[in-house]
Amino acid sequence: MEIFIEKLSYGGAGIGREGGKVIFVKDAVPGDVVYAEITEDKKNYSIARVINIKSPSGNRVQPPCPVFGKCGGCDWQQVEYRTQLTEKENIVRETVERIGKIKEFHIEPAEASIPDYGYRSKLTLSVVRDGRNFSVSFFEAGTDTKISVNRCPVANENVNTGIRIANEFLKKEGTRARSFDKIYIATGDVRTGITLSQMINRKKLNRKLDIGTMKISGNSETEIESSIGDHRFISVPSVFMQANPYINRRMVETVLNWTGSASTEKVLDLYCGIGNFTIPVSEHVRHITGVDSSRLSVKYAEKNAAINKRTNTSFTESNVEDFLKRCDEKFNLVILDPPREGARNIISVLEKMHPEKIIYISCNPATMARDIHELSLSGYSIKRIKPFDMFPHTYHIEVIALLESGN
Repeated sequence: MEIFIEKLSYGGAGIGREGGKVIFVKDAVPGDVVYAEITEDKKNYSIARVINIKSPSGNRVQPPCPVFGKCGGCDWQQVEYRTQLTEKENIVRETVERIGKIKEFHIEPAEASIPDYGYRSKLTLSVVRDGRNFSVSFFEAGTDTKISVNRCPVANENVNTGIRIANEFLKKEGTRARSFDKIYIATGDVRTGITLSQMINRKKLNRKLDIGTMKISGNSETEIESSIGDHRFISVPSVFMQANPYINRRMVETVLNWTGSASTEKVLDLYCGIGNFTIPVSEHVRHITGVDSSRLSVKYAEKNAAINKRTNTSFTESNVEDFLKRCDEKFNLVILDPPREGARNIISVLEKMHPEKIIYISCNPATMARDIHELSLSGYSIKRIKPFDMFPHTYHIEVIALLESGN
């Protein structure tokens, strides 16, 4: 069938229509006219693949990656970058309107990544076997099949150096490399770390591989060091950190700008990680409390607070829902940065706590919109909302929303 592609979807596919029915077409670009074949036919929509491009869109470009289309890492390398940004703004707007059931709000322009290639400071890779040789790999889209890689165009040069060194090490190890499961590569402003997660008798052991040494030593990880403005951060590759330093800095700056009148009072940072937002915000508040369920994240959050001489911070290792249920303190501002599944389990407790403002940071517009709808029923409204392109050439979107109570 012949389909005109209207726009892109959250999930990566292009969207067209046939007889009024929505068709999701993988690898299509807005403005394309394609011949497509239905691969799955559902009641309300169908999924199709491109057989041939009848008329390519002016928004279509040549992907630079040799494994694009097979590797599951990138979705939109064939889409011109400004078009990607426009589509992401539209996805956030439509998601908030449809799931959040909110019509009156203004969405700010999506923050572009500079650069849009070579931006990733962190990668998690698997180990794949090809005959007697082992190498690092990504997964093929939608499968458990592993694709061997020598470099990644969205990774920065230090990470690509890490890929080369890891591959050289695995080749040198030969069949002994079969015990390795994951390889974490992360780079900071000062130190780069490569950590290999080794599975021995079902027990995970972290081994550190220093750049250029080609040696594994100990059971610990190589620490990395990075900065956000005047603040220093120490961490290890296996701990969650934002993977795009430029966008992360812009997100921190936005959170600081949006604290407003709550900036002199008490702040609660939920899912705080290593203190990415906690420590910069602590410069402008009386006291800030960070909560995270990861023991290692909290360890480094406390270490980073000490490095930056922030004495008005405290950190708690706890499940966030459990912490909120036993917390009887009042907070003027809550910074909320939940995982992809969102914050459904804690919305009712947050409503009872009733902070003046909530800054909601999300990597999933759908769950964010669902949670914002629930909060709107308790009198919260969107004052500002802005997408951030943390992962160019993928459909993934980071969003920050400022919510204020009308009560």
